[in-house]
Amino acid sequence: MITPRARSLFLTWLLISVLSPVSFAAPVLAAPPPAVSAAPAPAPGWDAAVNRVTAIPKESALALLRMMKPEGLKPGEEVTSFEVQPWEGAANTWLALLALDDCDRIEKAPAGGGAGPVPSLWLALAFLPPPPARPALLARPMGGFLQAREYTVHHYGLGRGPIRIGPGKQAFVVSHRFSIPYGGGGADVTVDHLFLLRYGGMLPVFNGVSHYWAMYGGDWHEDGTRDHSEEEWHLDWEVSTKATDGFFNLLVHEFEAGPRSRRAVFTWQGEEYATKAKSFSFNEDRALDEGALTPPPEPWQKAWLEGELKRLLAAGDAEGLMGLDLAFQDQVRHGEELLDKVARARILALAHQAALAVYKTDTFRALRLLGYGICQVSETYVEEPALESVPPMFEVLLQVDDPSAAAALNDYAFILATKTKGNGAKAASLLRSVLALDPKRAVAYLNLADVLWGQGKKAEAREQYRRYHELSGGEAKDIPPRVLDRIR
Repeated sequence: MITPRARSLFLTWLLISVLSPVSFAAPVLAAPPPAVSAAPAPAPGWDAAVNRVTAIPKESALALLRMMKPEGLKPGEEVTSFEVQPWEGAANTWLALLALDDCDRIEKAPAGGGAGPVPSLWLALAFLPPPPARPALLARPMGGFLQAREYTVHHYGLGRGPIRIGPGKQAFVVSHRFSIPYGGGGADVTVDHLFLLRYGGMLPVFNGVSHYWAMYGGDWHEDGTRDHSEEEWHLDWEVSTKATDGFFNLLVHEFEAGPRSRRAVFTWQGEEYATKAKSFSFNEDRALDEGALTPPPEPWQKAWLEGELKRLLAAGDAEGLMGLDLAFQDQVRHGEELLDKVARARILALAHQAALAVYKTDTFRALRLLGYGICQVSETYVEEPALESVPPMFEVLLQVDDPSAAAALNDYAFILATKTKGNGAKAASLLRSVLALDPKRAVAYLNLADVLWGQGKKAEAREQYRRYHELSGGEAKDIPPRVLDRIR
């Protein structure tokens, strides 16, 4: 069973991804979540940043900065923006943005290596209760923190949020203004970055150039003057009531100087919003590229992830572990191997236990947990789309060849056969995989026999019932009556 403490932790961890703004109620955070495990390092240089905000106490602002950037300011780094705004509907919960310039990196760069300070962007959703209760980090960007390209003037700000972009799906906007130098002119650009909150992570899913103004240098004249041309347009977008794959469509309208305008519908394409309409402007791709946000390597992130994984393992929180893995799978699965064999076996045991506790009332949740846990001990890699749907997850599980997963694989097949419709053939295939891994697992023969009997394959089912009867020792008191009836 999931302990009350683990359930409370999970609700807090997935607070941002499973509740709508209407149901985003304070009781979910009635019990303060535990603080991040790693003790914050001394963080000199935060005084100026703390003085920038008045919405929260200075003590809370300092605690928030230390959670967002535990190592403090590095030599050459300067705070250019520190903003917090309340997360509507969630008591004591704040969205935070920290922007820095790293002048030291530019000074040490080769000649011509940069046009100005290197800006970096840090985001977080945090629970900041009144002291002496300790704060907790609820969400941060997936895959790392964000860094813009090297250009002269950058300004980041928090925009709209929370925005409901689907049932139980919330998002927010970061506004990014910057300049691009041209020969004889230049461009000023504002980009809206839409971030989806999911499983403790922040995933950028839509970028739109909300405003673009440019001046281009033209021909020179004998009197030393020069022709210039200007271009200006802006883009508005809103969330539609129509949905694609569980995400509301985005209605995008672009206005250019003059009578021209364009409209397009952006729909969910698995990992982000996209449209089949032609590009809004020949400059949009360049503007988006110049203002691109990319995850830089942060050496402390591995230590943070290790601390979170250990904390969740100690709490027995299988669902929190699954959420953390999905949010940061590049680090947890693809990059640094943060989980050893013992830890992965523990995750499988926790996921199996949690699944058996809920399968009668929440089949989908049980199957996700089991699928995630089984893949932890195998060489098979699983992504969220596979966990979200039986057919792709079935293909993944057929590849599992680790005997330690046989029990959980058997129960996955059992739940599939007894709690879902039309999946008998898939359940039978998985049960055959179980028996290939562990030919003496008696209950797998029973489950396979029941599935075959339900499919009308009674002769084959009788053979499986007989194998189960033999492996069970023939003790009638421990054998279900249907087995004896069907093998006669």
